[in-house]
Amino acid sequence: MLKKWTALLAAWLILACCVPCLAADQAVAPTYVKGKITAVVVAEEGAFVYDDIDERKEPVSALPYGAEIEIKSLGLGWCGFAEPGVKEPRYIRTYALSFSESPFGNQIAIVFLQRSKSLPMHKTASTKAKNVTKVPDGQYVVIIERGDDFSLCRWGKYEGYLQNDCLSFRDVWEGPVEKSILQDPNNPERRTTVNIRSADRSNGTRLKQFPTLRPLTVLQVKDNGWAEVETTDGLHGYLLNTNKGKEWLDLDMDIAFTPAVHGETPAELLDRLAEEEAERLAEEAAEQEAVEEEEAEETEGE
Repeated sequence: MLKKWTALLAAWLILACCVPCLAADQAVAPTYVKGKITAVVVAEEGAFVYDDIDERKEPVSALPYGAEIEIKSLGLGWCGFAEPGVKEPRYIRTYALSFSESPFGNQIAIVFLQRSKSLPMHKTASTKAKNVTKVPDGQYVVIIERGDDFSLCRWGKYEGYLQNDCLSFRDVWEGPVEKSILQDPNNPERRTTVNIRSADRSNGTRLKQFPTLRPLTVLQVKDNGWAEVETTDGLHGYLLNTNKGKEWLDLDMDIAFTPAVHGETPAELLDRLAEEEAERLAEEAAEQEAVEEEEAEETEGE
């Protein structure tokens, strides 16, 4: 009986730990880890976790308020992160996260250049300071501390100062975000490339030639026919979605992607998963106790 009660107590502790225990107005901040981008969940109800960039799917789990994650791919709409013990990437909506020890708006910026292909990242807030690396045009960076002329930023494993004049500060994208395959509307199986540009116009700087038959994350399609997109390697840009009245992206941006689609909030999902885990542990403990009792009876019979 002692082992059974011990197992039940352990299950209860797991349940208690899985439920968010921080007040929504209590300040939380990610732990600084050199060479990594970390974030903390600041959504009061927690946040759904998916195995793909698609809110129409059922979430695989959820994270409570205050949970910390290591970011592997950065975006305004979605972030990919590493989940301990899981080989496949996991995805979470960016609006549920904070990347700074002093939360503020516009925590993500886009390197926006007009006359060069990369922006020097400096060791200190000066153009005369030593370069840490160079950040390509169109890349997302996390703003850790925003200054008047320079901001302390993280990009991949690098950290340093970037000039504010070369950054486009953006709010995270809270509206629908859709994943779509890029296809030639006149020949869907044809392999070609489409230019991703820094601005929604044909003379915008070409950032990348993106191949067809590969998925893109679409933030919006503007009235001028240009789609605002992001790639899983942290590139932000625009592509012309129309070709003689036909579209390169198959989209349904009017779908309302809300937690109601899944029938439960992230907090409710956490509760359910914790209860299921507690029941599983209790059943295993009961089975183990039965086996031990049977072995004990056999020993007494001898």
